[in-house]
Amino acid sequence: MKVCLYGATGLTGSLIARELSARGVPLVVSGRSPKRLAELAENLASENLEVRAAPADAPAALAEAMAGCDVVVSAAGPFSAIGEPIIAAAIDAGASYLDTTGEQAFMRDIYERYESRARKRGVAVVPGFAFEVAIGDLAAACAAQSLGGDGPMDEVVIGYAFDELHTSRGTRLSLMASLAAGALVWDRDRWESVSPAAERRRIAFPLPFGTREAVSFASGEVITVPRHIATRRAQAYVTYGAPSSAVRWAQRALSAFGPAIAPIARSPVGDRIRDSLGQIRRAPDESARRASRFAVVAECHRGFARTRVAVCGADPYGLSSRIIALGVTALAGDHGAGVLAPADIVDAGSALATLARDADLRIERSA
Repeated sequence: MKVCLYGATGLTGSLIARELSARGVPLVVSGRSPKRLAELAENLASENLEVRAAPADAPAALAEAMAGCDVVVSAAGPFSAIGEPIIAAAIDAGASYLDTTGEQAFMRDIYERYESRARKRGVAVVPGFAFEVAIGDLAAACAAQSLGGDGPMDEVVIGYAFDELHTSRGTRLSLMASLAAGALVWDRDRWESVSPAAERRRIAFPLPFGTREAVSFASGEVITVPRHIATRRAQAYVTYGAPSSAVRWAQRALSAFGPAIAPIARSPVGDRIRDSLGQIRRAPDESARRASRFAVVAECHRGFARTRVAVCGADPYGLSSRIIALGVTALAGDHGAGVLAPADIVDAGSALATLARDADLRIERSA
């Protein structure tokens, strides 16, 4: 398997490059900066590595970068701005595709625009195969399997909790892109537009997090989960910081101003915020990444029955590199064609068990 990694010089991209290189995967590192790519290649010092610079808006250069590759991995965001040409070039090259996006609107567009094209080419396109989306999607698949029975779920709920989160420039810009695009909820077999933070919900996270009030947000599981779980509703929620009156007040204020969030993010004010965020280029170091602790919970409800799978750990960026490596391995075997969810290309239980071992995750299951 030869892998082209686009966006290899960012924080997530460089961690993925290091992970794949350490596993002996033949690797092409690509992106728009020849200088930064050369520096990355020098640091990795791998015999199985090539450098092929290619701007995202240059189709011929992208085709050359991906030539001869079996899989394309994209870690370049915001995906709503530059992601689609990478997917199109990968499909044209006959390569399967993984990315690290968490941008809900982008993921919906890819499912709607590229399903037929990917099937005809016989390749898999799997957006959201990283910390955000993949963990929640796999946990939801495990919870649904545990619940068993016939008929659709009444609801699938995904919850994220963070006590401390240090983010990269790319993550912050992707967050702004998501806010500008608005949010979706899966409701009665279709996606409905809703305001960001429109809903509040108390979610039981594992210790040391505990039960917390969370607000809805535009996470990609709302797009992927209905692809492989029959459910009447799917929604994602997030909470940040230790429980306190200040945190609860801030989240309720966010819910109250939810309808204004997307228009503000699309306005000149949002442009100025993006410019400010873009100027902060320092990425969190290893110590800061390890201090970023999280819990992801997936709950499946049908009538009075419910199951819950929770995943706890630290360093979402380092975890994303291991998730991508798992996906590359999966794509070396039998897999379907088309635009797929993470749980479509790996066995959810086995994948979470592998990640628990390799990334020091704790997994809890309960009814």
